[in-house]
Amino acid sequence: SVVVGRGAWSIAALLGVTKAGAAYVPIDETEAPDRAAWMREGCAAHLVATDSGVELDPDVEGSSRRVPSRPDQLAYVIFTSGTTGRPKGVEIEHRAIANTVLWAREALKLGPGVRSGHVAPLSFDAGNRHVYDALTDADRVVEWLTEHRVEVFNAAPVILRFVYPRLSELDSLRVWTTGGEPLALPRGARLPFQLFFEYGPTEASVATSCEVVAQDTQLDEAL
Repeated sequence: SVVVGRGAWSIAALLGVTKAGAAYVPIDETEAPDRAAWMREGCAAHLVATDSGVELDPDVEGSSRRVPSRPDQLAYVIFTSGTTGRPKGVEIEHRAIANTVLWAREALKLGPGVRSGHVAPLSFDAGNRHVYDALTDADRVVEWLTEHRVEVFNAAPVILRFVYPRLSELDSLRVWTTGGEPLALPRGARLPFQLFFEYGPTEASVATSCEVVAQDTQLDEAL
């Protein structure tokens, strides 16, 4: 199945695909039309879900049954950027992404009641390098984080550099996860929250290494 766009409905679509025992391919609705069309054709999806409805292959018989997923079963496919050639689909199994998620839940202390900001589009494995126009305004970022009392936030280092002068206002934030490029904050900078600096290619289920910087640690060099 292909899921295009983002919103509450897209999360429901991903869960529905998973419960049906199928795999999904997330496509950003802002993708170039030719690239999006190529990805849709390349994955030969039986179902396409968008915010305007669902397109179902007429040759596929529908069912309301829930199908348990095996650890070695395909969970989703992420298409690479294609900067060195044509985009390729990277297949991620349930056991791979489950391993990453279980680590994150324990390391970031995620659970019921924790508010976590979601910035990245579903078409990116982590989305660290994708910066929306709305997030280039540091004031808007700080206002959004404080208004929603976000505790755990994931965004690219460039966003952290934007909001650095106003970090003292983020009194609810306890963990910022980032990666993909140098942090490049002022020498001697201190952060009022834990910093998780992650790295990992799409093929390795988002993250394979992580350096944790404790709260109020003085940064003497760029990560």
